[in-house]
Amino acid sequence: GYGSSIAAVGDVDGDGLTELAVAAPGGGYVELVSLPTQTRLWTSNIPVTQVARGGDIDADGTRDVLALRSGGGSSDVVVLSGASGAAGLTLNFAAEE
Repeated sequence: GYGSSIAAVGDVDGDGLTELAVAAPGGGYVELVSLPTQTRLWTSNIPVTQVARGGDIDADGTRDVLALRSGGGSSDVVVLSGASGAAGLTLNFAAEE
């Protein structure tokens, strides 16, 4: 359910406070929430099992969110833009047979 995976990702919106990436695997989305106001900055509608803090992977000056998708014998790590939540680079890890 909502909040089954949470990651502190640092200050994304420039207010000096930490944001949280919150996964809702059952609902198939990730939200970036600004603290302490609990304002939702963006929602990315991808099914995930876990989220983690990334660096500025897409080089836009904003820390990014790593989202893990698992199922069907493989796992993907998707880079979500910290600025917009847009999916970028995807790394696939297929299970060996």
